[in-house]
Amino acid sequence: MKKTHYRTLWLSDIHLGNRDCKAEYLLSFLNSITVDTLYLVGDIVDMWQMTKQFRWPKAHNQVMHKFMQMSQEGTRVVYLPGNHDEPIQSYSGMAFGDKYYNRGAVTLCFMGDGAVRQGSFHETLNLAMLWSLPVVFIVENNGYAMGTSVKRTSNHTDIWKLGLGYEMPCGPVDGMNPVKVAEALDEAIDRARSDKGPTLLEMKTYRYRGHSMSDAQKYRTKEEVQEYRKIDPITQVKEIIIQNNYASANEILEIDASVKQKVNECEKFADESPYPDKNIMYDSVYEQQDYPFLKHKPE
Repeated sequence: MKKTHYRTLWLSDIHLGNRDCKAEYLLSFLNSITVDTLYLVGDIVDMWQMTKQFRWPKAHNQVMHKFMQMSQEGTRVVYLPGNHDEPIQSYSGMAFGDKYYNRGAVTLCFMGDGAVRQGSFHETLNLAMLWSLPVVFIVENNGYAMGTSVKRTSNHTDIWKLGLGYEMPCGPVDGMNPVKVAEALDEAIDRARSDKGPTLLEMKTYRYRGHSMSDAQKYRTKEEVQEYRKIDPITQVKEIIIQNNYASANEILEIDASVKQKVNECEKFADESPYPDKNIMYDSVYEQQDYPFLKHKPE
């Protein structure tokens, strides 16, 4: 059966996730056409309804995969979220775009241990698994959200286990060990690039200083900080370098001195240089030369 061809097609207010959505009819229509440019102009997914009652039938999932398939087969897909599906861009927007356009890219999403206590985190994990997005979620767990310990905000301290509820590959990683971090990320990125979906990694690390200048750090002891300093990542790498004769102790001291000299030179150059002109404030910030919303930009 010959498919009907359209130069441009606009679709809106589909409301996938809503029980009144006629996904089967839409899927039948999409399978019967070819199109040069497809505009998805708002309320493709009904996030409002899904927050009240989660519903995602097979046909709804097939529609999303059909959009992705069309993009991979040459259709230019332009997605403009409406008010019902605007949160999608905030949560997994970059990874969703990579999936849409088959870029072969992987999104690394970093956050602190405090961020996982928010509802948007769980909505994001759910959508990422639902659409098998190429993303790696990395929780940098240093034990404290500002001054609040993980123990005070959760019934357990294994943040990586939050991925189990979504059947997402997940696990803990020794964030103080650079080799372990590299190995875990390599595996997760390879999984994402192989179209096997997202991963949640909990990097167990530590911060030696307070959250800000006003942080008196009364929530922890000096002894605790000193214990973590013993396994500092830089110290571990230094030991590996010396043990494997990659460089001698004297050579490392020379490298340290050289780096400090370069930093001092850069600092001196910055202090002695005049302030730049205001009209170059946005240079190398926006790729698009005529980027809107910059009417205040000096000429």
